[in-house]
Order: sequence, then structure tokens, then C-alpha cells
Amino acid sequence: MTGTVDMANPTSMILSVAMLLDWIGVKRQNAAFAQAGKAMHAAVEAVLANAETRTPDIGGRIGTQAFTNAVVQAIRA
Repeated sequence: MTGTVDMANPTSMILSVAMLLDWIGVKRQNAAFAQAGKAMHAAVEAVLANAETRTPDIGGRIGTQAFTNAVVQAIRA
């Protein structure tokens, strides 16, 4: 496994959680969950729009951890 750590693109996992939060928001009629899902989705879009914060499989140079950190920072912004 040497050399394969920190290489996976976490976009699908993050967006899956965003969809889950949106579904919970609708199911429980709780706008906070839906808003959290929307914030995650918007953060992923913002991070992917920047070539400097993409993973190698989509033309970038950062790893899984750095990508995830960029998404977290975009959510907090």
C-alpha cells in the first residue's frame, strides 16, 4: 500500500453525506439539516472550481486530506 495513501477523491462520499442531510431535513421538516447539506454541496463546488484544490484524478495535485480540509474551510467561510 505504499504510495496509495491519501490518493482517493472524497467528493462522492462528501456529496453522499450532503444528500443524506438534505433527506433528513425534508423527512423531519428540519431546515437546519437541509441547510447543512446545501452548505456541503456548495463547498464541494467551490473547492472543485479551483484548480489548486483538486485531487490528481481530476487534474489537481492535492491529496484526500487536503481536499477534505479545503471543503471544511469552505463550509466555515
